[in-house]
Amino acid sequence: MAELRIPYIQDVTPAKLFTLITLIVLLVILITKLFILKEQIVINPPPGLVP
Repeated sequence: MAELRIPYIQDVTPAKLFTLITLIVLLVILITKLFILKEQIVINPPPGLVP
């Protein structure tokens, strides 16, 4: 397996890389869910939610 050589990132272990990727994925999922939820509320507001 080839070693990743990125100049501006030092001491990157596979565990750190995995954690970073996991956090990014979770962040993207969270933003997507919030965006979808916002769109659903705008299109079809649930009962009791009156602006």
